[in-house]
Parts: sequence; structure tokens; C-alpha cells
Amino acid sequence: MEMSLKIIRSLGIQRGKNDKIDAKRIAQFAYRNQHNYKPYRPQRTIIEKLKTLLMLREKLLRSKTSITIPVTELKSIDKQAGKEAFDIASTSLKAIEKNLLLIERAIDDIITADKELNEKYKLVTSVPGIGKITFCYLTYFTNEFKNYAQAKQLACYCGVVPFEYTSGKSVRGKPKVHHMANKIMKRLLHTAALCAVTYYPEFKAYYQRKVNENKNRMLVLNNVRNKLILRVAAVVKNNQPYKINLTT
Repeated sequence: MEMSLKIIRSLGIQRGKNDKIDAKRIAQFAYRNQHNYKPYRPQRTIIEKLKTLLMLREKLLRSKTSITIPVTELKSIDKQAGKEAFDIASTSLKAIEKNLLLIERAIDDIITADKELNEKYKLVTSVPGIGKITFCYLTYFTNEFKNYAQAKQLACYCGVVPFEYTSGKSVRGKPKVHHMANKIMKRLLHTAALCAVTYYPEFKAYYQRKVNENKNRMLVLNNVRNKLILRVAAVVKNNQPYKINLTT
């Protein structure tokens, strides 16, 4: 398997396309890069099941938001009308909440039933701020942490690594994260970072120190996101739970 964008950009300037031409271009790409071939490792059935539950959970959360926001906005304009709208929508909201609870239980059952998955869950969630849902998405997107050999590769995939943007003396852009990243993981890691700097002394002290040095708050939060994902990769690689280091 290979990223379609990588194949397209390797071809240079191209004009026109159809299925026959695309097949030829893909074959040429594969031939030129066969020395970099890596065997595809399909996901286990249990991970595919986990993926289905996660996608369903995501859709239910979006449905809940699409119902809740208009009702909340109406309440701010007309309390009586907002209350009536909420009463009408309450049945749907309760059904969604019930389904979300069922999905949470099903995810718990999957993790508990599989020894390998359960061990990784304990390791990954030992890192401050990393919860069950973040672990599940990481497990699915990385094929149980098999797709990324190095921690920095995983951090780059999650969109938390800043890249230099300079050219000679004329272009002096600030380092920033690239837009090509897994947006879901980036969002989850942002929530994890907020949790870490709020409730965990190690990261709270780091955050306060950098803010006191007049560092941009979002920059510091991204540093925390980077630290978290590097720690996740480390505990999985070393097969050891995370130990808090108050000197960091």
C-alpha cells in the first residue's frame, strides 16, 4: 500500500488521466521504488471491529452536536421556544446517549478480551492525558503501533512536529507544523495536552515555565502534544509503563 499523493507527486508534471494511464503510472512507480518495498500487514479482525465502533461513535457525536447547537442558540433568543425545542429533541438525544454508552461498553469488552490489546492499553494510558479513546484511535491508525518504526515518524503523522521554512536570506518563515497530518489524532492530542497541563504537575510546571518566558501558549501546547506522543511511543517500544519525572 502507498499514499496516492506520494505517487502523484513523484510523477512530475502530467496532463490528462484515465484508468489505463493511471494503472501504467502506478506500475511505473512500483517498479522504480521496488527496493523500498515493505510488505503490507493487514489489521487484525479485532482492530477492524474497533474501527467500526470508533467511526460509529464519531457519527453519533456529530449528530448530537447538530441537534444540541440549534436548540442552545434558540434558547438564547427565546427561552420558551428553546425549551419546547429541547423537549422535542430530548428523545433523540437520550437515544444517542444510550447508543454512545453501548459503544463505550463494547470498546471496553474488546480491549479486555484481547491480551495483547489490553497490555498496550495499560502502557499507553499510563502517559498523562492519554485516555481510552485516544488509545483506540492510535491503535487503529498505526495498526497497533506497527506502521511507524520511529517515534518522530509517529509525531509527524499526528501533526505535532514543526518544520523549518527558510530559503537563503529572503525567506525566513517561522517553523510550523505541516497541514498534511492526521487531523483526528491532532485534535485528540490537543485535548490530551490540555488535560496534562491542567492536572499533571510535570506538564503543568513545564507549561507555566514556558509561558513565563513569554512563549506563545499554542506553541507550548504543541510542545506538550509532541512530548506526549513521544512518551507513548517510548512506553510501547520499551514495554514499560510511564513514570512521572518531576524534573522535566
